[in-house]
Amino acid sequence: MKPVPKLVPSVFPRSVMRATVFGDVLKNYGIPDEIIHIAQTGLMAGEFTGMTLTGIAPSGAARERSSISFDKLNEDDNMTMDVKDGRSMAEALSRKFAHAVAASVHLMRQQRLRITYTFHFSEHVNVAMACQKYGLTFESGEIEAPGLRLLYRVSPGRDRGIVFDHYTSG
Repeated sequence: MKPVPKLVPSVFPRSVMRATVFGDVLKNYGIPDEIIHIAQTGLMAGEFTGMTLTGIAPSGAARERSSISFDKLNEDDNMTMDVKDGRSMAEALSRKFAHAVAASVHLMRQQRLRITYTFHFSEHVNVAMACQKYGLTFESGEIEAPGLRLLYRVSPGRDRGIVFDHYTSG
């Protein structure tokens, strides 16, 4: 009889888990890999606190908007995550969170919206210098989105330092 390996949950530093979750979320929106890498690097360096993703209609109006934000880590503790069976880190963190992201992506794709993104910088960061460091174009502010209303807000119970919001015009 062959031995059957038993898969057990893996242990990750919280900073690595957050960067992976950030990448999972952005990948679902179709954000390019090089921007995901910048986002993850900046988050782990403490220079970014999140990102806003805005779904733009052909008319130029913002129809949907999602935002993911991370609070500052006071200490980088470890988390046990069950990522077996092909589960993403976001789903391993919280199914409710993963479903919220999937619903947001679905709403934007269903309407065939063009997705734009805006980085959230930490308070202590010189934005112009950070943009130069990461090769980003500095633009002040986000796209105006009058009339959007909060559809849902999710904060995974296993890490209350992550908040995901989705706003809609519908």
